[in-house]
Amino acid sequence: MPIVTAPRHKITGVCPPSRGAVLADLLRAHPAPVWLIVTEELKAAEQLAEDIAFFHAASASSGEKNHALDVLVFPESMPDTRDMREAFAASSDRLAALSKLRAARQSSVAASASERSIVSAPRSATSTPPRLVVVSTPAALLQPVPALEQFATREFTLAKGQAQSFQALLEKLRELDYDSEAVCEAPGHYAIRGGIIDVYPVTATQPYRLDFFGDEIEDIRAFDPVTQRSGESVETITLSATPRVRLDPSKTGLADYLSPQTHLLFVEPAA
Repeated sequence: MPIVTAPRHKITGVCPPSRGAVLADLLRAHPAPVWLIVTEELKAAEQLAEDIAFFHAASASSGEKNHALDVLVFPESMPDTRDMREAFAASSDRLAALSKLRAARQSSVAASASERSIVSAPRSATSTPPRLVVVSTPAALLQPVPALEQFATREFTLAKGQAQSFQALLEKLRELDYDSEAVCEAPGHYAIRGGIIDVYPVTATQPYRLDFFGDEIEDIRAFDPVTQRSGESVETITLSATPRVRLDPSKTGLADYLSPQTHLLFVEPAA
């Protein structure tokens, strides 16, 4: 059976300030479910992620049809003895990237299976899934990540209109090691107010308010952790275990989470 080798390209002469713009164009020219971009240091990874998101958004204003682009940083984990808040934040960022990678992998596998079963069906121009860009460093990629199967068992989705026992959800939050607080204002917290559960997923950038009617989730809304005021309604949220829940490490590292169509890019590969 012949071995299929993915094409490789080398781009030279790109100065650091223009990398974000060049990469945004490259991502648009070569769409893939996942792009994994590796750069030398975390500070450079954070700046590059910000630049890619900026230039991608800027190109969308030109009238060109763009699909959503989710840009995340996969940082290095830190020992708890250094700074507990900083270590928790870094671990949460890693879990957020793993959650998105797992979802992209599932979507890619499901799409491939669908294409094999319906060969004659025409491909819709609007069926391209959202693209995910993960920017990381060699040090971060060499650190262990949870085994994919175990990670999946510690993550679940809640949807508006879903039948869900109020007490069972509270028990699940305790199993995922979320902290019960009077006010939900930080990742890993939840609070109860009558028939409402406020929860701040460790993989999210904002908390959510779950309004129950009996054992049904009647509404899910984002809310401001400072003012505690509800905002826009959302259809689904994903809850993952906090970094304090220890899971067995993956034997193949991040590779288990990557979609088969993942594109890999090295910035200054010699470094």
